[in-house]
Amino acid sequence: MATRISTFFRFIATPLALKYGGGESGLARFLKDAERRIGRDPQARFEEDEWRFIDKVLAEAWREQADAGEESGRAVAQQKSLGWFDSLDGFGSLDPAEDLTPAGITCLDGQTIKSQAGQSYTQQVTLDDVDSARTICPIGHSDRLDSPWRTSTMKLWGEGKLHPAPLSRKAVERTAVTRETLSR
Repeated sequence: MATRISTFFRFIATPLALKYGGGESGLARFLKDAERRIGRDPQARFEEDEWRFIDKVLAEAWREQADAGEESGRAVAQQKSLGWFDSLDGFGSLDPAEDLTPAGITCLDGQTIKSQAGQSYTQQVTLDDVDSARTICPIGHSDRLDSPWRTSTMKLWGEGKLHPAPLSRKAVERTAVTRETLSR
């Protein structure tokens, strides 16, 4: 994972980032553009910085897989526990006795719904129909040990699915299960 992150940071700091943006989304745009260019012309020309970047990413990915092996990497991902109140800060679990075993996660890519690189919120919104929005908050909506919401979305997340999350007040009102009025 450290290799992947350092690769993305190098991508951010290159002239390619000015054209495609940084991070994994910039990398995805770059790869989609390269695929389109090659699709139109199998002899498509790439600039020197593009070749250097492609060469470096492929070499690092090859070394990473050679070091860990794809299958052992998947096994490690599946065995890794979900730390209680763990975050992207990397401080670890507040109490390993309260850690959870993840669902069958097989993807090591931090930009997919099936990855657990820190409990990340995912939302899909179709702009011409915001009430068809869907979302997931792995593993649940609470970090409290006594809350029924601690693992409320774990099964759905393990299946790589999202649940409805309408955005307009009218659509939210239709899906409300309970209502509480707050006063001063």
